[in-house]
Amino acid sequence: MDVDLLTIKEYSHYVNLKNNTHALLDNIYKIHYAPRHVIGSCSKLFKKYDPTSYQDFFDKYTNDVTNNFDKGHGRNVERIFEIATEFKKKADEQYKDNQLISQLTVIDYYDLMVLHIIIETFDGQSIERDLRNFYKGKGFEVVLPTDNEDAMFGIDFMVNGPQTTHFIQVKPRTFATSMSSTAKDRKNHFDKEKMIKEKYGNNATLEFIFYEKNQDGTGFQTYINSKTNKMRFNLNDICDSEGVAIYQSKYDFQRNFNRVSLSKL
Repeated sequence: MDVDLLTIKEYSHYVNLKNNTHALLDNIYKIHYAPRHVIGSCSKLFKKYDPTSYQDFFDKYTNDVTNNFDKGHGRNVERIFEIATEFKKKADEQYKDNQLISQLTVIDYYDLMVLHIIIETFDGQSIERDLRNFYKGKGFEVVLPTDNEDAMFGIDFMVNGPQTTHFIQVKPRTFATSMSSTAKDRKNHFDKEKMIKEKYGNNATLEFIFYEKNQDGTGFQTYINSKTNKMRFNLNDICDSEGVAIYQSKYDFQRNFNRVSLSKL
């Protein structure tokens, strides 16, 4: 096959591919191809290697493999291509008469896997690192969760304030506005918040910081909660008790909350 599977493409390619396919393919990916036993622990590998670029992370992820494909390790290029082939077959079966899906090639699905495994992990982990440093620079104590806390609550880090411990999840803005694919996730977070309060007291809060990558692929923007003038959002700021989004599009969200470059905070 005369296709370069080893080189990361331009950032805009992945953005356009996601924008065109997300509504149809995201649930298939989440259910069948996002679990750790399929793609390994991407976040764990990011922390292990502290990569400097998408390409650097891709190279290290695809070289960190074992014969048993332990869930803490990466996957080689051949395995990513196999997963992409399975992904395409499942999508073709589910959307037999969809013209867009019928035009997608196995390389498109391979690029979607690279997007989720490499690009999104790198972006999410990078902004988490920047946010931890931001809070440390403001004099707050920042604590990483234990493996058990991470598994139970899905939290990225804790910020200890004078009276409150903030349990922070860093999410792409789409978590707050997606109508279908994240509604169940949002609803489930009410249970996680309840467990946090039961374990750590009512002064412990589950909060979210939302980010977006700049369109040119450089730097991040975050949102300021107009109710509190802080970056942190509560569940009630973004959805009802059933997880239904209050702001149902990117533009609704942007009209209600101010974006700011993380570098300018």
